[in-house]
Amino acid sequence: MLKEGTEKVNDTYMEALSGTANLHFSFWNIGEVLGALHAYYRRKWLESEDYATVRESFIAETTRLIKLGVAKVMPVRSKLLTQSCCLLRSTIST
Repeated sequence: MLKEGTEKVNDTYMEALSGTANLHFSFWNIGEVLGALHAYYRRKWLESEDYATVRESFIAETTRLIKLGVAKVMPVRSKLLTQSCCLLRSTIST
């Protein structure tokens, strides 16, 4: 499942693991990933075994990053959503 931006995400995760970056995401973000994986499975783009493997790998990696202290789960609050929307608008318009 390679999508546009996959390489950038991989680079960011590697930076976090090397200690040069921190990851911040919300349970909403985690839910989006799990929802996308389930959508791929429902559309039969992922076999049952592959879906289970990638889902468990994502959960395990997320848990590991949190335990290592390189990832933090942020609560979703209206201020965060507003700031995120502004960031997305500025990114899309450039």
